[in-house]
Amino acid sequence: MNPDYIIAKEFLARLPDHLKVKLCKTTLAGVEEKKLSKKEKIRQAIAYIKTK
Repeated sequence: MNPDYIIAKEFLARLPDHLKVKLCKTTLAGVEEKKLSKKEKIRQAIAYIKTK
């Protein structure tokens, strides 16, 4: 396992809940929520299954 991941996981585990929430909100603020239609989800699932 990546040592940076382990350090980050331990750091987050020690933070109080309100700081975890604040950190997550600021980190995810720039991420756009992508809504897919039911047809698009089915197309992606079929494409994924075909690659397996």
